[in-house]
Amino acid sequence: MIGSVTAFGISAIGHLVFIAGVFVTATVFKKADNNPQSVNSLFKLRPGYHSVSRTRQFMWMNGQKIKLDPTDPGGEHE
Repeated sequence: MIGSVTAFGISAIGHLVFIAGVFVTATVFKKADNNPQSVNSLFKLRPGYHSVSRTRQFMWMNGQKIKLDPTDPGGEHE
């Protein structure tokens, strides 16, 4: 009887953590759909830029620093 109560407690806690994780993820995705700029401010991105590497205005390739065009919003899929 004691073992089954312990197993239930561990299982219940695990399920609650999983459900809480799903809830938090759904909330963040919904907030991002409604207000994309809120996600940019969360990751300190400048408006119009899609990734952290684009906000730095340069990238490194083969040991050389390459300055990026400031008018190009960039993005991996554009």
